[in-house]
Amino acid sequence: MWQIYTTSASAQGQTHASPRLQARQSIAQSMTNAAAPVPTLHAPYPSTTVLTPALSSQAVQLRSVFERAMVDRQQLASPASSANMTELSTVFTEGELQREQATATVAAAVQKNSEIRALGGGADSFSYSRIATLSDSQAVLTGSYRAWARVGQVQKNGQVLSATPSNIIDYTAQLSRDAAGNWRVSSLVWSFAPGSEP
Repeated sequence: MWQIYTTSASAQGQTHASPRLQARQSIAQSMTNAAAPVPTLHAPYPSTTVLTPALSSQAVQLRSVFERAMVDRQQLASPASSANMTELSTVFTEGELQREQATATVAAAVQKNSEIRALGGGADSFSYSRIATLSDSQAVLTGSYRAWARVGQVQKNGQVLSATPSNIIDYTAQLSRDAAGNWRVSSLVWSFAPGSEP
């Protein structure tokens, strides 16, 4: 049988616990004491957390101009387009704007001889694999985005059935900065991402 308590002559009749028992009692006391501090458990970061360096203000400006330009580009073919020439001239250089207008004119001519009607469009889900300034007035962006269009097909009874097809676009865009410091898209080379062709 274990002897847990011992009595010391000098203790004047008080009962003392052995050192081993004192340690156990101290642990038990801290576990049951309501005032004892409870350790805080911190949840680990989610496995999907990706830390990326903060974008420079210039990179943010380049992205903003490019994204506005691509949204306006998708709306250009629609007769009810909200992308007017003043807006387009703020995001495209004159040369690139003329190329975009020529493409939209061809698309509008095709619509006149078919039952398909462009009703609107847009762009979203932008990703960037490269944002680089080549000089003080030249920059290049590469990546992909989702382009979508709202189209309608005129039925024999005159009703219009609409759909919203989308495609992933791979692009390389060059942007130029004018004397006033405004960036505009000066060149756009794009293709459908593999598996996203119409």
